[in-house]
Amino acid sequence: MDDRRLRTEDGRPTKRAKLIVSAVATIMSATATALVFFQQYYDEYLRRALYESNYFTDREFVRHAVRLDVHCKHLLMMNVRCFERFVRLLRSTGELQDTIHCNVDEQVAMFLHIVSHNQRNKSIRAFTQRSGSTVFRYFNKVLKTILSLKSEFIKPPTSEIPEVIRINPRFWPYFKDCIGAIDGTHIPAKVRAEYKPRFINQKGYPSQNVLAVCDFDLKFNYILAGWEGSASDSRILGNATSRPSGLPCLPWKFYLGDGGYPLLRSFITPHRGIAYHLNEIRGRRPRTPEELFNHGHSSLRNVVERAFGALKKRFRILNEEPMYPYEKQIDIVLACCCVHNFIRREIADDDLLDGVDLELQAVVPPEEEEHVPYIPLSRADDAREGTRIRKELTTNMIAASRVGRNHYWNTEMDKVLVDALLEQVSEGHKIPSGFKDVAYTAASRAMNSRYGKDMTKEHIKNRVKTLKKKFVAVNTIINTSGFGWDDVNKKIEVTEDVYNACVAVHPEHKKYFAEKHVLIDDFRHIFGEDYATGGWSRDDVAPSQEMQSSAPHIDDLGIDDTPETETIQESPMVGESSRGPGPRTSSPVRDFARNDEGQKGTKRSAAKYMNLMEEFTSTLEKVADAINDLSKEPFDNDELHDAVFGLQGFGEEILDRAYEYLNRNPTEVRAFIKHTVERRERYMWRKMENLAF
Repeated sequence: MDDRRLRTEDGRPTKRAKLIVSAVATIMSATATALVFFQQYYDEYLRRALYESNYFTDREFVRHAVRLDVHCKHLLMMNVRCFERFVRLLRSTGELQDTIHCNVDEQVAMFLHIVSHNQRNKSIRAFTQRSGSTVFRYFNKVLKTILSLKSEFIKPPTSEIPEVIRINPRFWPYFKDCIGAIDGTHIPAKVRAEYKPRFINQKGYPSQNVLAVCDFDLKFNYILAGWEGSASDSRILGNATSRPSGLPCLPWKFYLGDGGYPLLRSFITPHRGIAYHLNEIRGRRPRTPEELFNHGHSSLRNVVERAFGALKKRFRILNEEPMYPYEKQIDIVLACCCVHNFIRREIADDDLLDGVDLELQAVVPPEEEEHVPYIPLSRADDAREGTRIRKELTTNMIAASRVGRNHYWNTEMDKVLVDALLEQVSEGHKIPSGFKDVAYTAASRAMNSRYGKDMTKEHIKNRVKTLKKKFVAVNTIINTSGFGWDDVNKKIEVTEDVYNACVAVHPEHKKYFAEKHVLIDDFRHIFGEDYATGGWSRDDVAPSQEMQSSAPHIDDLGIDDTPETETIQESPMVGESSRGPGPRTSSPVRDFARNDEGQKGTKRSAAKYMNLMEEFTSTLEKVADAINDLSKEPFDNDELHDAVFGLQGFGEEILDRAYEYLNRNPTEVRAFIKHTVERRERYMWRKMENLAF
């Protein structure tokens, strides 16, 4: 284009040039506007179409999540059954309802996916193909619904003795009044700049200090969230106990806390300046009474650290700075604790805890704080009572753990010992005088492995003697006229008159009538007839017909020992038998060993007795061959498969190993199949402890 048409002679743009510039500017503005509209259209429609091949559409997200347990655990941190129960519970409140575009299952699944993986709104919007407003709205609705059921999910502790304490002699009876553990944890927080200094914790990042109490099933009993990260644990505890509906403190019960809490009547802390954390004590025996107490204290209080570890591992939103207002951050912490309790209630065997335990073992114990928690004067009496309780616990624990002192036994420990003895009986380690030393050693190893004790075979021998004495007394009472046996409740039946007469003569038998003898059948199998019954005793000249029929006889072995010319009666003792004024009874063994000095010789010759012994040996060989042939008989694989895989509470891998182990050891198959389900479960646990599979 000729430049002279666009400029005048003095160089100014002509009217035509101005029109061209205006037109170009208009075109560029229109193009920019079109690009903006196209971007919006792309975000709303085209991008969704592009994502359809890689992301879920409509309700495919929920359908994919609940298809398999592995998918559900990965996306929602719970299995399918647990998710369905959780949705059913939230739906029952009436606050969540299905809509045309999003049902309750999808609403709950979006919430769980956000808190489990710390997903942003934009990611969930693309992942589930829902608008940002939809995701935001239903997240808040589910959060509100969960918090409305907080009293259903988080329940206060009870005064019952926890099972983990009741069955473990390391803790019983010292910690019988303990109902839980208390601790605090820091959750990253995002606050306004002017409030940030009060939220900075000792590690230098803003957080909220959350106080929690949990029981020994890893379920939270109390949660106090929202305190600034700079606040001390003792200050938060004081606030928790002073609230109208705060931390419950039951009479004569206490919680276990670390050194950051004050030592009070309801809160027992460890001895300061003494090795406390499990990583500091693991692998060696405690050296002092205070260290022994700290070891038991730490082993029990460790449950709250495991609970916090599982909580943060399951809900990753608690590990990073959230993008929500601070009030909602507090609600999210409370809601995650509620969901955690629900999962613990529905899923007892949580695989997540394996990773948590490994992480806790690798944690370096923190240095103990130098300052002692402040105790106000108003709680001086509580502090003195707490000091007394801790001192009493320490004294009792060291008194029971000294070398040479007796171990405390309970019913659960007796069951484990009886199972170990039954296994030794099946392996042929039972002898007339009791058990072989290898049996006592194996039983002590099983007890130490199960309970962390230091029992020797002498401890096991003493306990076996005690159990046998108890069995003999109970069995004698049952077989006495006037007494009966309730096989359902495993108790002795007796009328009041007979009971009073018995107790008057034998006051030591009073305890046998009140308790249940649940192991009586196992005792019969272990001890059998290994106790004196007086079956051979007599005070007359000749044994009565009743005595002859009840006393064991060599004929029971299948050997014909009837002499040709005289009747020979067997004595239960080798050698001379007690006799009255009547004629002397004879015994084959006694007559064979009798010398010729001043005594009449027997009509039997030595050769005849040698033939008798050969016949006896031949009979035993036949019995042994029959037993060996019986062990080689094939067994029904289908019956074994049903017996193994019908057990509850074991993983598929463990059951597969058990099935393979039994196939390799056919001698144990028949005993396993004939056992009751309870005995099979004991067998499984015993083999797992011995690392058999």
